[in-house]
Amino acid sequence: MQDNSLRLKIQFPPFSRIKFITRWNELGGYKEAMRLAWPLVLSSSSTLILQLIDRIFLSWHSHLALSAAAIAGILSWSVQVLFIAILGYTAVFVAQYSGAGKDKDAVSIVKQAINVAVLLGILITPISMIGKSVFTAVGHSPDLIHYEAIVFRIFVLGSMIPFIQSAISGYFIGYGKTNIILVGSILATGLNIVLGYILIFGIKGFIPEYGAAGAAVATIISQGIATIFYFILFLKDTSQYNSWGISFDYIKRLFYYGAPNGLYMFVESIGWTLTQMIIGYLGILYSAASTWAFQLNSIAWMPIMGFSMAVSTMVGKYIGSKKPELAVRAFWSNLHIGLALTFAAGLLFILIPHVLLAPFGSNSKPEEFLPARDLATILLRFVAVYCFVDSLYVICASTLRGAGDVKFVMIISMFCSIFLLTIPVCIVWKLFGKNDEVIYYIWIIISAMVLIQGILMFLRVITGKWKKKSVIEEEMNM
Repeated sequence: MQDNSLRLKIQFPPFSRIKFITRWNELGGYKEAMRLAWPLVLSSSSTLILQLIDRIFLSWHSHLALSAAAIAGILSWSVQVLFIAILGYTAVFVAQYSGAGKDKDAVSIVKQAINVAVLLGILITPISMIGKSVFTAVGHSPDLIHYEAIVFRIFVLGSMIPFIQSAISGYFIGYGKTNIILVGSILATGLNIVLGYILIFGIKGFIPEYGAAGAAVATIISQGIATIFYFILFLKDTSQYNSWGISFDYIKRLFYYGAPNGLYMFVESIGWTLTQMIIGYLGILYSAASTWAFQLNSIAWMPIMGFSMAVSTMVGKYIGSKKPELAVRAFWSNLHIGLALTFAAGLLFILIPHVLLAPFGSNSKPEEFLPARDLATILLRFVAVYCFVDSLYVICASTLRGAGDVKFVMIISMFCSIFLLTIPVCIVWKLFGKNDEVIYYIWIIISAMVLIQGILMFLRVITGKWKKKSVIEEEMNM
């Protein structure tokens, strides 16, 4: 039976000046959320800027290079995301351990995650050879398959870098040291832009033109430099804890709570990957337009990821310190800010789509760019509608993950990804093939899935059951 005392009452943003100032300054309020989130928002924004510039460079090079990089990139992410999500769950452990005053445990679980990251980076390398078979099975053109397979191989062979980075980033996010994440992101972004341009277009007489493969290599190198930066600071910050020995208890705990988090993200990513690959099957026009729409959607989505990490940290800290009422306040504070940001972004997608899309065509042939721009303009209307609810989903899911309610997030996200996205998209593809209307059917499916997913997550948060969860209890209920 549901304990009604746990249920959350709907909290609207305060509209009076006095109430707003009170909400700004109190624990779990807007000020704390902004302090934690703004470096993560800027970090996410720097990643967004990098991705936009990367896509613009590739658009200048060729639409073939753009499509190959986008599709191979998301397939490689699908391969990696299960482990990245598990290793990144260190942020929740660190937040709860720090809230409970158990700093040694916080450091120990991060070190175990780093050990696991190195091992996984080695074990995953054989998968780098399957890319060509996958792209061939989907029915992509031979030219596209050639470049997709190369980019996929580069990203998978470099998997150890994002694995280690995910584990170490969790330490700084969990302790609220988000400025360090910002500095590392800016470092990686600046280096990636310079290397990306050089390796995509080459330098006549010195460096060949590598196109999509050059963009992938630039990403791996820049991520590697940022990871070294994080690792040095981590060692400096934890010098009093010298042990790196294997602890199966911490590893077991990490996988017990992190695996559901990783599994749902893996299944979700497979659904999105398959959707992108089917769009690629429809043709370069549809792939380019959808890639631009997804990329611009990041204007709304990337900043929200900053607040999702902030709410996860705040909820974890207050759950760890046995203050669930502050965890609830943290949820509403982050949700109010997140919804405001996505509402503003949605207006931009509707009011000035041509302005947002113009950089993609600044160095492209008009006969190639204009049809893709017109299609992307329509697709951005879908983005404007669903991005608002998507922010609800992200903040709610992060609240549940921060408390340790990961199984519910896994079940709902997997259900929606399989039965509301992957299967419907495949049915539409099989029924209509390359019909011009298919692209709109796919985007309607995406929008409906995001809407339902967001509502279900919100309803779970409202029940309040997550307030009794924890990932650091003495005995795990397995």
